[in-house]
Amino acid sequence: MTGLAAAIGFEWLKLRRSVVAWTASIVLVLVAPLLATGLLLAARSDSDSQLAIKARIMVTDTGWSAQFAVAGQFLSVAVFVVVGIVACWVFGREYTDHAVGALVSLPVRRTMIASAKLVVVAAWAAAVCVSATLTTVVAGLPNGLGSPRTHDWLVLGKLAVAALLTVAMTTPLALAASAGRGYLTGIAVLLALVVTTQIATAAGLGGWFPYAAPGLWLGLGGHEAATHITAVQLLVPILVGVAGAAATIAWWHRTPPPEAV
Repeated sequence: MTGLAAAIGFEWLKLRRSVVAWTASIVLVLVAPLLATGLLLAARSDSDSQLAIKARIMVTDTGWSAQFAVAGQFLSVAVFVVVGIVACWVFGREYTDHAVGALVSLPVRRTMIASAKLVVVAAWAAAVCVSATLTTVVAGLPNGLGSPRTHDWLVLGKLAVAALLTVAMTTPLALAASAGRGYLTGIAVLLALVVTTQIATAAGLGGWFPYAAPGLWLGLGGHEAATHITAVQLLVPILVGVAGAAATIAWWHRTPPPEAV
C-alpha cells in the first residue's frame, strides 16, 4: 500500500502542476454551467435570433429543472471530451516525452503506476464534476428562479450521476493512450467514439450504446428518449469503466522493459 500511496502522490503532483488539468477544470467547472445559463436566458428572451430559437428547442422545462437539464446536456458531452483528454495525457505523457523508461524503472510495480494514474484521474474528475453541479446552482441564482424544490434537486443529482458514469467510460482511452504509446492515439479513439455515439444515437441505438446512454438519460435526445433509458442500460457504462481499468492495468503489467520501449 505504501508503494501505491507514493505512486498516487507522484501522479497527483504531476496532474496538479499541468496546464492541461487546470484548463480542463476551468472548462468543466465554469464554462459549461455558464453556457447553460446563457442558453436559458436566450430561451426566455423575446428575441427571434437563431440562438434564441435553438435554445427554446433545447429548453423543455421551466425553473431550476430547466437550468439543471440544459447544464446536463452540455456536461454530458463536455465531461467525456475533457476528462478523456486528461486521461489520455496522464497515460500517454511519458511515452510522448520519451520518459516512460525512467517511469517504469522506479522501485514501484508497473501495475501500481497504472492504478495510481487511474485513481488520480478518477478523483480529479469526480471533484470537478461535483464542483460543476454546484457552479450550475450558483450560475442560476441571478435568473430569479427562487429556491430549488425537491424535484429540482433530484434533477441535479441525476446530472451528477450521469457525469460520473461518463467519467467511468474514459478508462478505455487510458488503455488506448498506453497501447498506442502516446496521448494522440487516445485522443484519436476519443474522437472516433464521439462520432460513433452520434451515429448510434441517430440510428436509434443510443440507449444500448454506453457512451450515449447518460446523455440521453439527461434529455439530450428529448424527453421521450430520456424516459426509455433503463437502469440496465445505465449499468453498462460502469461495466465499460471497470473493463477498461482492468485492461489498462493488465497492459501495464505486460508492458516491455524500459530499454525496449
